[in-house]
Amino acid sequence: MARIGVDVRCLIEGRRTGVEEYTLNLLKNIFEADTKNEYVLFLNSFQPQRADLGWTEKYPNVEIKKFRFPNKLLNFCFWYFNQPKIDEMIGGADIVFLPNIIFASVSRKAKVLLTIHDLSFERYPETFSWKRRLWHIFINTRKICSHAQRIIAVSQSTKNDLVSLYGLNAQKIKAVHSGIADNLAILDRNDPGLVITKEKYGLPYKFILYFGTIEPRKNLVGIIRAYNQLQRIASEIDDENILKYGLAIVGHQGWLAEEI
Repeated sequence: MARIGVDVRCLIEGRRTGVEEYTLNLLKNIFEADTKNEYVLFLNSFQPQRADLGWTEKYPNVEIKKFRFPNKLLNFCFWYFNQPKIDEMIGGADIVFLPNIIFASVSRKAKVLLTIHDLSFERYPETFSWKRRLWHIFINTRKICSHAQRIIAVSQSTKNDLVSLYGLNAQKIKAVHSGIADNLAILDRNDPGLVITKEKYGLPYKFILYFGTIEPRKNLVGIIRAYNQLQRIASEIDDENILKYGLAIVGHQGWLAEEI
């Protein structure tokens, strides 16, 4: 039996963006499948925590360790002093899993498993604000990756970037594609929920959907231009089927969303 620590600080805001969705669904499925190993969730926030982790109570092999240090202070200590050690804070761990890039410090007693979602900040730094660029410089993703014993890349493209940009050993990186949550499925065409949603958001009968943060790095301008070109060509050849498709852009407004 192993004692596995999981850094779930990405959940403290209670949001459901990509990293949060990945972490929640991954943990729920792991806890359902693994009843032998012991899991300790590391959570820290000086402010009231919005994370809803009540669902973990039904798993006897899962516990939550909550701390109330200001995160900026804790991150500074991780970055400058390489202290405290997360595995020691939670009472010891054989493995510490970091589901995203974050300031952290782990002792040599524990192995580190890290998930890298992408290296867009390395490939396309101009699509990030100066604040985010500085954050990535200080956190030093290359160093975090080199210290991790194993890395999960959510795509083969990300694995290739880790090898080419950081010179990492491909043997310690495993491309593991993100799964699909159980509550996501193709609905029956007669499902009343389709009509309700269509009317609620004023959607056309057929549409192309973008779902994510609205900001330059998602290349939404490219999507809009491609859609306009598709509609122009469909109009020229009088293709009624394509002309029926609308474009729905869904998500929170991020950095530099004005042009979009």
